[in-house]
Amino acid sequence: MNDLINKRVFHDRFKEGVIVDADEKRVVVDFEGVTRIFPLPDAFTEQYLRIMDSDEKEDRHVLPIDNASTVNKDTNHYRKLYRNEFRNWIINDYNKNSGNVVNDFNGYASDVFFIEKNCPEREFLDWFRSEETLEDARNALLKVPGVINGKQDPEQRVSGYITRMRLFKAFLQQKGII
Repeated sequence: MNDLINKRVFHDRFKEGVIVDADEKRVVVDFEGVTRIFPLPDAFTEQYLRIMDSDEKEDRHVLPIDNASTVNKDTNHYRKLYRNEFRNWIINDYNKNSGNVVNDFNGYASDVFFIEKNCPEREFLDWFRSEETLEDARNALLKVPGVINGKQDPEQRVSGYITRMRLFKAFLQQKGII
């Protein structure tokens, strides 16, 4: 992984950046002072990062490394990556330090990833960037057939998901992921 550090990369939205850290789970990229984290192996697919040759301009980019572009998008990737860590954070950090207690930590730790599986139009972590993106998440969830056709009122159900997503956003911020 150390061979990735200081490599120049290109992202369609964030443009040119430099890998500043990497481990077996993720790469950390600095885009002119804004740090973004990308999970591996998805980080080097066509929709995310492309390593650039040293003389390339930002409008040209090379193919992803290690044929990673052939990896299928796993709609449970972030669930696998963060569910247990988020659950433990709720129990050990949030419940002990917030004054609020979440008793259904297993439900919270699962429900937050509903959007990953059902709303693939946006990269999962992008839903957590701001209140505006959480509002976008609310609107996207209100279009999911399982939410609309469920027995519970769609607005009430989606409000529950958004509450869990806000808590997950706090987890992501505290861990330095976003």
